[in-house]
Amino acid sequence: MHLKLVVFLSLLTSMVSSNQPTLGRTWAVQLEGGRQEALRIAQKAGVTLVKKIFSDFYLFKEETVGRSRLKDKDSEGILRAEYSHAGAVHMNVLPAWERTQKGEGVVVGVIDDGIFTTQPDLQDNLAPGLSYNVLDETTDPTPNIPQLSHGTNCAGIIAAVHNNSFCGVGVAYKAKVAGIKMFSGAITDLSDAQEASALSHEHRSISIYSCSWGPSDWNNALEGPDTVAKEALAMAAQEGRNGAGSVFVFSTGNGGTYNDSCAYNGYINTNNTIGIGGLLQDGSVPSFAEACTSVFAVTYSRDYSGDNASMVVPHRATGCGTTFSGTSPSAAMAAGVFALVLNANDKLSVRDVQHLVTRTSRNTGICGLTWKENSAGFRGTLQLPHLDVKSTRYLVGPRRGHYKTSSEQLTGSYRRPTNEVNDYCGFGLLDAGKLTAMAANWSCVPEQVSCTEQRESLSIDIPRSGEVHEDITVPSDGCVVNYLEHVLLTVSITFPHRGHLRIRLTSPGGTVSDIAPGRATDMEPDLAWIFMTLHHWGESAVGTWQLSIQNTHPQLNSTGVLEGWTVAFLGTATDPADSSIPGMNTNEGNNNNCRASGNSEPAAEVPIVTKYSARGSPVPSSRAKPEAVPKARAGGSESRTGFGVRRS
Repeated sequence: MHLKLVVFLSLLTSMVSSNQPTLGRTWAVQLEGGRQEALRIAQKAGVTLVKKIFSDFYLFKEETVGRSRLKDKDSEGILRAEYSHAGAVHMNVLPAWERTQKGEGVVVGVIDDGIFTTQPDLQDNLAPGLSYNVLDETTDPTPNIPQLSHGTNCAGIIAAVHNNSFCGVGVAYKAKVAGIKMFSGAITDLSDAQEASALSHEHRSISIYSCSWGPSDWNNALEGPDTVAKEALAMAAQEGRNGAGSVFVFSTGNGGTYNDSCAYNGYINTNNTIGIGGLLQDGSVPSFAEACTSVFAVTYSRDYSGDNASMVVPHRATGCGTTFSGTSPSAAMAAGVFALVLNANDKLSVRDVQHLVTRTSRNTGICGLTWKENSAGFRGTLQLPHLDVKSTRYLVGPRRGHYKTSSEQLTGSYRRPTNEVNDYCGFGLLDAGKLTAMAANWSCVPEQVSCTEQRESLSIDIPRSGEVHEDITVPSDGCVVNYLEHVLLTVSITFPHRGHLRIRLTSPGGTVSDIAPGRATDMEPDLAWIFMTLHHWGESAVGTWQLSIQNTHPQLNSTGVLEGWTVAFLGTATDPADSSIPGMNTNEGNNNNCRASGNSEPAAEVPIVTKYSARGSPVPSSRAKPEAVPKARAGGSESRTGFGVRRS
């Protein structure tokens, strides 16, 4: 037996023999030898082997201390008009319904507080055999408390039955939903292993995971998936859906009222997920909206107060509701839209879906005047299929991004849009009609490549009321990321109050990402975290970037030290815009699905002098990964802020 198995076995034995209170402790153990070895270890340690999570990870359970998750406090309801063309701003769903089978054949997993299987608006669209209760290891996703309806609300937005004279209709009303029950009541004790089990459950059969939860919105949390959960999420995003990857949709959070930012949410600061924010029917940003550079797009939602249109959704076991609010319905609505997209083209990978979002989302008349255009160039020439002439892109002017030949301008779906982005709305409002139209003829995006720049073991003073600048040079002969997708920045900083640190990243083309806007009420010490920005999508990684760290602390004697940073650039060597032209790109696996290879988040370790335990007590560490304490927001039945995971 390998040493790590001995250590695991000793750890299990010591935990089982402890006198701590019983709350259903679970462990994820990586071991060789298959199920028989797992059973032997379980018997020797006196614990129960629950299941194989994925690969060589197994879930063990014993009654001991767990980890708390605080539920989201969204209420219920969502808008009806945005499905069609009502009002100046809409999501253009009707053309997508006409173009697709309304989600038929697509399974969406709703990771939440369960789904009432008796709900008349959902019964016909429940996926047989795919639901799972993580808390008691059964296949029954029914909430244990009659008042819990958050998961049922979300499932209704995705796939409520059409034309049954009851409640409303789902965005993808012929899709199937699987209830993955991970929460119970306002606070749920949840282990890393249980979260991993939920995030990877039936990943070969479930195409999309709808996750309307995340870190707490009101207590300045700095949290994300823990070690095994993060690995499970990455695995499902790469290997799910026959190798094309399962699509993970997370809500960006409801902490705007508390000046929170989704920059500190580890569930959307990863290239393996799609972060979705909320938008009001008049195109304005809701009061609860969180801003950050990792927001992909927005869908409709409902504010907690004021004159808000509402949508009827299935509520509790047999009823309907009209007040579902926050970003929880937004993520569910996006999951429904993506079900239509996969209906139009089931070969798309996660990255293909992400590229489609950047190309089709609408930004006219929404989110105010805070849009910025990045410096993505329109470079190169290409040979269009079935044409004998060489075609080039217009580089400037009103036809920029269109293709031309010596004799004519080519029009239609070949236009490459400008990359305008917004801290609240990402690339804009999802347009289901445009998404499905482009998806139907989409070729696989080129294989993802990456390059990394890093400086370790630093000791750079961050002066009082001052700023530190680090130049990051990416050489052209060492990096082939010519068209960026995700940029991941890892920092390790000692500082008395991390909320008074503002971090910006500026590209060689001059695009500025306000990657860590700061939180004045966050008085926790030190910052070791992985941030992500999408605002350089389409730019080249080559050139000199600038990392700026500003000390905004009002106390003049407050200084800090930058100890290390890592920047990972993910993208493609060739132009992904060519994927909108059938036959131009080929990145297919053996099953002819677009490959999700290269989609795992690159390791980004930096030296950390001090890390903090769950209760905040300092623990010396010479080197460690940035610690992200997981927590989740899944919207309570009658509540409306986030629900966070915190260690107990």
